Amino acid sequence: MKLLWALLSLLSCKGDDSCPILHYNTRVEISGVIKKETFYGPPNYGEDTLNDTKELAYILYANQPVTIFPLPSIGDGISTDSLFCVAKFQLVKWRDVEFESFIGKKVIVSGPLQQNISPHYHTDVVMNAESVTLK
Repeated sequence: MKLLWALLSLLSCKGDDSCPILHYNTRVEISGVIKKETFYGPPNYGEDTLNDTKELAYILYANQPVTIFPLPSIGDGISTDSLFCVAKFQLVKWRDVEFESFIGKKVIVSGPLQQNISPHYHTDVVMNAESVTLK
């Protein structure tokens, strides 16, 4: 199933600059719009909507999808999957970075990317946001 999804994602890229290539665990800049969204959390993450908690997450919707490959030389042993044409990134606060004043605005977010490793993350790729600036 993952292979089928990867092939379909690859076909949705035009094969030119439409999906630039980035790498996990390296500092990158992605421009887009930040939105605050609510997701179901524990204990059942949406299977029991009456009893599941709700989690707020800041999601960066990229202006341009990107393809992400691992770099074995600096790998974390976790972010090992290649992902094609990714356009949504959950933002994780790094130090004193705040997102609230940037909701709905065009921004540039900088920081390293990691593959989703937690049920508390709601996108395939997470960005440890080191800085947010208006575009």
